[in-house]
Amino acid sequence: MTELVTPSVPRWKSLLPAALIAGATVVLYLPAIDGQFVFDDPFYVQRNEHLRKPLGEFIAWAATGMHQANWHPLTWCSHAADLALFGENPAGHHAVSIALHAINAALLLLLLVRLTDRLAPSIAVAAIFAFHPLQVESVAWISERKNLLCMFFLLLCGHAYACYVKKTTGWRYLAVLSAFAAALMSKPMAVTWPFVLLLLDAWPLRRLSRRAVVEKLPMLALTVGAAWIAVHTQQSARAVTSLDIIGWSARLQNVAVSYVRYLGKIVAPLELSPFYPYPGMEAKPWTIGEAALCLTLLLGVTALVIVSARRRPFLAVGWFIFLGTLVPVIGLVQIGRQAMADRFAYLPMIGVLVAVAWLAADLLGAHPEGAPAADTTPRRPSGRSALVGAILLAAALVPLAKVTRAQIPVWHDNETMWRHVYHLEPQSPNAMHALARVLLARKTPESDREARRLLETAIPLERDLFQNTLMRRELAEVLLRGELYTLAIMQLEDVVKQAPEDAAARGFLAYVQDRAAFHPSGESRRQALIESARQNYLFALGLQAPPAEKAEIHGHYAAFLDRIGQTQDAVAEFRRALSLYPTPRLRTALDAIERRARSGTAAENPKPQP
Repeated sequence: MTELVTPSVPRWKSLLPAALIAGATVVLYLPAIDGQFVFDDPFYVQRNEHLRKPLGEFIAWAATGMHQANWHPLTWCSHAADLALFGENPAGHHAVSIALHAINAALLLLLLVRLTDRLAPSIAVAAIFAFHPLQVESVAWISERKNLLCMFFLLLCGHAYACYVKKTTGWRYLAVLSAFAAALMSKPMAVTWPFVLLLLDAWPLRRLSRRAVVEKLPMLALTVGAAWIAVHTQQSARAVTSLDIIGWSARLQNVAVSYVRYLGKIVAPLELSPFYPYPGMEAKPWTIGEAALCLTLLLGVTALVIVSARRRPFLAVGWFIFLGTLVPVIGLVQIGRQAMADRFAYLPMIGVLVAVAWLAADLLGAHPEGAPAADTTPRRPSGRSALVGAILLAAALVPLAKVTRAQIPVWHDNETMWRHVYHLEPQSPNAMHALARVLLARKTPESDREARRLLETAIPLERDLFQNTLMRRELAEVLLRGELYTLAIMQLEDVVKQAPEDAAARGFLAYVQDRAAFHPSGESRRQALIESARQNYLFALGLQAPPAEKAEIHGHYAAFLDRIGQTQDAVAEFRRALSLYPTPRLRTALDAIERRARSGTAAENPKPQP
C-alpha cells in the first residue's frame, strides 16, 4: 500500500478558500446569466426534440444517439434536466454552467491540497483557473456544458484516485473507473486522463511503477472505446476535415504554432475570439519559419523541464499535462474550420498553472522541492514570502478578472459574438458568413444591405464548395427580398452548376424564376421564366432529398401550378407534400386552393416571400 504525504493542512483550511473561490467565481460570471442561446445552442437545446421525449425514450436515445456529431449521453441528460427545470429561458441554463465552473474550481483546489499537502500554490492554481478569460467560452456558451461536466467528473476521478492510492481496494478502484467513464460520457476529450494519472504517480505521489501502469489498463480500454466512438461519430456526420483539404504538412505546422499560441493566451489572454480561422483555409498560412520557431521553443522547454525533473519534478509533470491533454484537439484529426479554440484549454491550462505556481512557491522558499524523495516534511512559508506570494496572486487575478468581465458580453448574442470575430478576423469568410446569417434573420432593409455586402465579399474568398454554394443561396435570398430577380437567378444558376444534385438549390432556383415570372419586371419574358421554373421544379423533385425538403419543393410547385391555372394538378402536388412532411402551412394552403376550386375563384399572385 502506498501512502500519500501525511497531511499537515487541516481540512477546514482548504475548505474555506475553496468556498471563497467558488463564491467569487459565481459573482464574476453573473453577467453571463443575461446571455441568449448562441451559435449551435438552439440545435443542442431549443430545437432538440429528443430532450423532450418520455424518460424511457430519452434514455435510449441519449445512450445510443449521435446528435450534432457528438456522443455524450451525460451531457444530454444535463441539457434535458435544464430544459425540464427552466424551459427555453437561457438564464437557468447559464446559471447551471456558472455553478459547475465554480464547483470545478473548488474541487481543483481540494484535489491539489489532497495530493500535495500544499495550500498556497493550490489556492493560486484554483483561483487563476476560475478567473482566467480563456474559460469564458466554456462557461458562457451553453453548448459547452460538456466541457464543464467532463472536468467535474475528471476531478471526482482524481479525488477517488487519491483515496485509492491511500488504500488500494477494489471498491475504490471501481469508483475511479466509474468517474472516468462518466467523464468520457460527458466529452471524449477525457481520453488523456490515464496519462495524467501516470504523471501524478510520478509527482507528487511518487509511486510510478509497473503496478501503477498496469492499474491504468482498464482505463486505457475505456479510452480506446471512447476514442473509436468519437471518431466514428464525427466521420458519420462528415465533420472530419479530409487530408485533401488540409494536408499533413499544414496540420503539423498548425500543431506547433497552436501549442505556442495556447501558451500565449494563458500568459496574456488578449484578442480572445469564439473562432480562430484555420491558416491556409481562410487566413494567411503559417510559414515554415514560424512553425520551426515554435517547434524549437516547444522542444527547448521540454528539454529544460526534463533536465530539471530531479530537482523540480512539478515542472515536467505540469508541462506534459499541458502537452498531452491538448493532443485530442490540437488538429492532428481536424474537426471543423478552427485552428484552435479557447474551450480546448480548459483542462490543459491546469498543467501550466501547476508548474508556474509550484515554481513560484519553490523560489519563494516555501517548500524544499529539491530535497531527496524521502524528505516530505513541509516547510511553512515565511511571513515575507507569504506576503510576496499574495501580492503576486492579486496582481494576476485583478487583470484576469477585468478581462473576463469584458469577454463575457461577447457571448451575449449571435450578432455581438460574430461582430467580435469579424472585427478580429476581417478576412475570414466564415466570420462574414456567420454575421450575414444573423443579419438575414432580422429581415430589415438595413440588415439585408449589410448581409449582401458581407456575402458578396465572402463568396470569392470561400474555397469550400458546400459553404460557397450555401453563401450564394443566401445571397440570392437577399436579392429576392429586394426583388432583384435577375441577380438572384444568376447566383442560383452558378449554385446548380457547382452542385447539380442539390435538390434544395434547384428548387430555390425554380421558386425565384416562378416569382420573377409573375412580377411586373418579368412580364416581357414571362413565358420563358414559367417554362424554366417548371423544368427546374421537376428536376428538383427527381433528386434525392430529405422528406421536409422534398415537401417544401412540392408545396412551391403546387402554388406555381395554381398560379398558371392547373388547379387540379396543384391539389395533387399539395397532397404529395402533405404525405411526405405534413405541416400546418401546407394544410392551410391545400384547404384554400380547394375552397377556391369549388367557388371558381382564380389564384392570386401575392408579393413574393422567400
